[in-house]
Amino acid sequence: MAQGNFEACLNAFWIFDGVRVDAAPGEKFATSYGVTQYSWADAVDSGLVSGDMNAAPVSDFAKVLKFNYWEANNCDALPIGVDLMVFNDATLSGDTHAAELLQRIVGSASDGVIGPKTLAAISKIESETLILKIASADMEFLSALRNAPLYLNGWKRREVYMQTEAIKMIAQAPQKA
Repeated sequence: MAQGNFEACLNAFWIFDGVRVDAAPGEKFATSYGVTQYSWADAVDSGLVSGDMNAAPVSDFAKVLKFNYWEANNCDALPIGVDLMVFNDATLSGDTHAAELLQRIVGSASDGVIGPKTLAAISKIESETLILKIASADMEFLSALRNAPLYLNGWKRREVYMQTEAIKMIAQAPQKA
């Protein structure tokens, strides 16, 4: 279980997406701290955060990321390290994509929800092996995207970094008795 690992995963994520970029009025794809203006507007509408994205504290961006990607993928229930890979994948490709990719890897029904059956399948695979499989599947997916020629080198750097950090998290985690 990775309970309480959100902050460590968020810090790893913000190595690549931890910068404020002011959004122009009406610009729905502007991104600050990994949150698009479009996602920010949804979070405001739902009452999760309030106000203008350009004036928001960093903690509000963390709330949006936690709700949209961490909680949406039940990351607190995932093994340490695996949680980072799923969280990162969700931020890049969407929460449903991240869940379905994980489910395909572990041989669980691909319904986009990380629930008890998916968690049971995950528990049968060593975390480091699962991290390597997620990284490989992520790169295969990203490489096939239409805009891959423009972004692939950056995505590769990010994937290698996340994989390395995820494996470090396993090594640093308290060992089960």
